[in-house]
Amino acid sequence: MKTKIGLSFVLLIVLLNAGYSAKNIEQSEFLACFASIAISPDGRYVAAGRNIFNIIYLYDAKTLEIVKYFRGRQKDIWGKMYACTLSFSPDGKYLAAGGIDNVVVVWHVETGEEILYLRDLKKPKCVAFSPGGNTLAVAGPDDAIRLVNMQTGAVAAILAGHAGGALCAEFSLSKNFLVTGGRDNVLRLWDLESKNQLAQYKGHTAPVERIAFSPKGDKMVSASKSEIIYWGVHTQTATSEIYGQNDIQANKDALAFFVNLLGAVNLAHSGLAFRPVSSRQLELMEPLSADFSSDGQYLVVTVPGTKLFSNYEMRIKNLKTDHVVKVDGQFFSLSVSPDGKYVATAGVGIKWWDLRTGKEISRLNQ
Repeated sequence: MKTKIGLSFVLLIVLLNAGYSAKNIEQSEFLACFASIAISPDGRYVAAGRNIFNIIYLYDAKTLEIVKYFRGRQKDIWGKMYACTLSFSPDGKYLAAGGIDNVVVVWHVETGEEILYLRDLKKPKCVAFSPGGNTLAVAGPDDAIRLVNMQTGAVAAILAGHAGGALCAEFSLSKNFLVTGGRDNVLRLWDLESKNQLAQYKGHTAPVERIAFSPKGDKMVSASKSEIIYWGVHTQTATSEIYGQNDIQANKDALAFFVNLLGAVNLAHSGLAFRPVSSRQLELMEPLSADFSSDGQYLVVTVPGTKLFSNYEMRIKNLKTDHVVKVDGQFFSLSVSPDGKYVATAGVGIKWWDLRTGKEISRLNQ
């Protein structure tokens, strides 16, 4: 977030000095940077959480126009409060956000009415609706996942065990299961009826920050800042490592080279002191993302990039042929459309891509 917030803040000051009002900037897509994205189950809407202003934009997916805004109760221009995670209910009626006001908030999509304001669930890392829509899972920031009753707003159950903090949660669509990930580098499979832990999945070398289930529920993908792993749910073993530690280290080495090169050039021209950085100092500030197509044929992930201003890139993998389409850009979050044809990405603006070709088909900020 340091790079994004710093850039956003500089642009904010420039625009204010140019005569733009704070409200105009808040509602403008010009130079907007987004940290999270979600597509409604019926494909009608795209929700995107901006990284400053404590605000969420709701787009009409067909017209690509802004329908409404969902705002927090507090004002923020520093990027300290923003929707780091979004989830639509299965019927598309509700939108849950984690991070707005640094708590969990749920709105009615059509009316914009605030349905739940869970002030006790502070600094959440992830929110996810159950397949029936009656439960909202909230991960972190402590070692637990809290299951919230959507009718009452009360915490119905607590699933604890991730030492250092829980970071993500995802419901299986085909079984009554929940999989969670955390700072202990482990995935945990929970039975939702008994609330018992059924299994653990070990293989990550860094905190697990994103989980996605295949449509049949027999496979899943988990993402950390070090790797993205493709799992067999029932075998509890990794079947493929989509993006490995060696690739990430090579990318970090390349980024360190670019940073040090710029620093050396600056030193030569200005004489100002410059301390070289190592690749160990270059860490991704946002978690990686992953999502399956509705037919289970495609897997879309964000990966660390090698370009100086493109440190998150997108990969689209055909799971039948193993063919991978690489898309350069700046992607902080992504979501595949319900029809399995497109993928929406959040980063410097909101963009649509053809899932099979990786070609950009439109930009919501144009």
